[in-house]
Amino acid sequence: MIEKSGTRGRWPWTAGADFLICPLDKSQQKLGGKPDCAVNRQATRTCTNYFNFPASRIWRPVRKGGEKMLAKTQVLTFHGIGVPAVPVSPEESHYFVPIETYRRTIERLPALEQKHGVKLEITFDDGNLSDYEVGLPALVEAGRPGRFFVLAARIGAKGYLTAEQMREIVSLGSVIGSHGHDHVDWRKLDAAGFQRELHDARKKIEDAVGAAVTQAAIPFGALDANVLHRLKEAGYRRVFTSTPGLAYQTAWFCPRFSPANGFDPDRDIPPMFSAKKRLKSSLYAFARRAKFRI
Repeated sequence: MIEKSGTRGRWPWTAGADFLICPLDKSQQKLGGKPDCAVNRQATRTCTNYFNFPASRIWRPVRKGGEKMLAKTQVLTFHGIGVPAVPVSPEESHYFVPIETYRRTIERLPALEQKHGVKLEITFDDGNLSDYEVGLPALVEAGRPGRFFVLAARIGAKGYLTAEQMREIVSLGSVIGSHGHDHVDWRKLDAAGFQRELHDARKKIEDAVGAAVTQAAIPFGALDANVLHRLKEAGYRRVFTSTPGLAYQTAWFCPRFSPANGFDPDRDIPPMFSAKKRLKSSLYAFARRAKFRI
């Protein structure tokens, strides 16, 4: 049994052999009982102390050895490799990693996965030309797929992916997703803005690639409940953000880590898989499901 205690909002919880005990029902815990959501795995009683959300949607049965349910996938997202092909802001240039660093990262992935018992995935944001010229060849050589999230307004522009390059990326086993239309903060959009960023952008990317676009990456990682619900309503099957932490392999909401120009895979990746980070990522995943109802 694993126990973690704390105050409201700090996620006190208990992992048992057969269940997760909801940490929100303080009154029953003080009496030594188990909340309904632990006693009845199919419970639909609402945990009203914090989220007003059906307990059965959050607390899933756990087999003996609760560590098996912890998040174990680290998604890395690259925003550019080498020297930018077109002028970018200082903030953007900070996330352009050296070519040697990127290639060494891809080479090190199998050993890091084996050593830590995790999975590492690669994504690219913004549709920079370096994704095709440097990012893709290293993935193909390593036999790994990637996810490339492009901006519809930049397709074919100087320094960015063309439609032909995007089709080649798909033909080699990787995925093209949407990063929106104009790289704006989706939290500030009105109805017309959401139509442009979530729907019109996807249609433009689909026309360029000749395939369905089912995944999206949120610009700046800027999200709120409205943004997530709009993405759900638009039919996106997976959503990637800049929220730090580990992800579940098939989760709809996927946290990611963005390497910067000082990144070192051997130094910076292993700490991501500490027991504390795995536990924290897993608890935050439950919290997001409750808070945002996703």
